[in-house]
Amino acid sequence: MSKLVKCMRCGEREGEIELRYARLVLCKECFTEYFIDRIRKTVEEYKMFSPDERIGISYMADKKSVGLISGLIEAFPETEFHIIYIDLGTTFYTIEARIPLDELVQKYGVKLHVYSLPNEKGYNIEDFRGTKYWRKICSTCGILKRYYTSYVAYQLGLDAVATPHTLDDVVEVMFTLFLDGKFEDLINMKPVQHPEFPNQVRRIKPLVKTYEWEVDEYVDIKGLPYPETECPLKKGARSTLRKKLLKDFEESEPAFMRKLYTVFMKKLVRLIEERYEPPKLVECKICGGPSLSGICGKCVREVYLRDRKKLDIKIG
Repeated sequence: MSKLVKCMRCGEREGEIELRYARLVLCKECFTEYFIDRIRKTVEEYKMFSPDERIGISYMADKKSVGLISGLIEAFPETEFHIIYIDLGTTFYTIEARIPLDELVQKYGVKLHVYSLPNEKGYNIEDFRGTKYWRKICSTCGILKRYYTSYVAYQLGLDAVATPHTLDDVVEVMFTLFLDGKFEDLINMKPVQHPEFPNQVRRIKPLVKTYEWEVDEYVDIKGLPYPETECPLKKGARSTLRKKLLKDFEESEPAFMRKLYTVFMKKLVRLIEERYEPPKLVECKICGGPSLSGICGKCVREVYLRDRKKLDIKIG
């Protein structure tokens, strides 16, 4: 901003944060309230959970996860939350990820559940180096995290799991699916995904209407701890490049991502739901989870890795 202006909400303090998409300038205190209120309204609008339900929060070892944990607890102080962290065994990064997580647990008094892939299954994500899955390791990482987060949540008897997907994340995936012609998969980007299989729990996205930069701003204002090192396996990922492209559009046309998300959800996704019949899921022969062909994506990768590298992996 080129000149000093008063906060457009309280009218007293200096406006420091500009929300161009909403034509708002807010002070830090009012922005914090705005951020928490947006999460509250998003949860209520999409009926993500009720106050008496037990909710898991997926910790992805990034700033977005920290913002989600804090924002949800601040918005719904009476709700019972559990943090779920799937440790994939990346050596240095695992240590970096745990430091702020332990601080958050102590600050908010919330329960933490860590599922260690090396300890529980006998391998880590970096064991995929030199295999056909390494080139798209982010996809494999996502499959493993989704599976084991759902597994832990189900074992704990939780009603839903909140993931830290922001507006940027959801629009980038929708954009990619659209370009790849995978229109039916757009349905999976809805704010609430209800269980399609007995051993799953509801998945929700409370940050679906929030920009990534807003989460960063909130975390900085609150002085919350977060991992300062980005995942070392993420470098050069296609999603990172496409998110940058979308941000460039947003810079020249404020609210671009919000408009795109609205078009996808209110027009395209509804058309797909009317004409598309989702495939019937069957029980995975190995782990009992949901699959399309009899063996789920998680088990396909674990069996492949076990046989390819002769590892003693506990599959199932």
